[in-house]
Amino acid sequence: VLDCDGSICIPCQGTSGDCDTGPTTVQACDDGNPCTINDMETILNSDGSICVPCSGIAAPCGTDGACEVTLPCDDNDPCTINDVEIQLLSDGSICVPCTGEMAPCDTDASCETEVPCDDGDPCTVDDMETILNSDGSICIPCEGLKTDCSDGPTTTQACNDGDPTTINDMETVLDCDGSICIPCQGQVKENVFIPNVFSPNGDGINDYFMINAGPEVSLVRTFRVFDRWGSALFSESDFLANDIQFAWNGQYRGQQVSPGVYVYFVEIEFTDGHKELLSGEITVVR
Repeated sequence: VLDCDGSICIPCQGTSGDCDTGPTTVQACDDGNPCTINDMETILNSDGSICVPCSGIAAPCGTDGACEVTLPCDDNDPCTINDVEIQLLSDGSICVPCTGEMAPCDTDASCETEVPCDDGDPCTVDDMETILNSDGSICIPCEGLKTDCSDGPTTTQACNDGDPTTINDMETVLDCDGSICIPCQGQVKENVFIPNVFSPNGDGINDYFMINAGPEVSLVRTFRVFDRWGSALFSESDFLANDIQFAWNGQYRGQQVSPGVYVYFVEIEFTDGHKELLSGEITVVR
């Protein structure tokens, strides 16, 4: 001021304070970073200049997907694949722990279990299937050991083989499904007639001792007649039944044998291949 009249020569002014010396204010702001919260800045009260720029603290997990990153990892579970974890970009803290997708079948044997089941087939036993432990999905479908005629229970039952020349037709079937183990077959009807008396006297009635049989007999293998002392009086072989050419006429070496009882032996072969030996007595009368 001018001393004579006090007029102002230099206007009143002081030294401006700064952020270190002047009063300041901390206030909310927005630092433009979506991965921070509670953003704050410090300004100088005198002129609003910024002393501490706007910044915030790291946002927690779940604040914004852009603040997190998905990274591969290993959850130490052999039954998972594509293991990943989610970390916070700001400090690497774990948002979602390491975990993976359930591994498919055949990834690791320890991830599967074999369990009993029912494959719906009555002809199998010890049915088993392999499932995935994680969700029970089937890795190996239910299947059992197949039983057959050699080891499964069977039943022998009556049947009809369609052959009128057989009797007592039987077949063997597998109990579980009725499939045929031994086809239907019967015993050949042994329709063989051998008389026990004949009269070779030339009257044309019952003059020959012959083998009579039905069509189930394929061949007379042998036909022999003996006297009581075991001497062979007649012998024929390998001929068809019902053939008078192979009948005994009651003679031995061209002479009529004496009336009496004689013994015969006949071996018959049937159409199914089996053979039978028949024997008995034949009485010669005059």
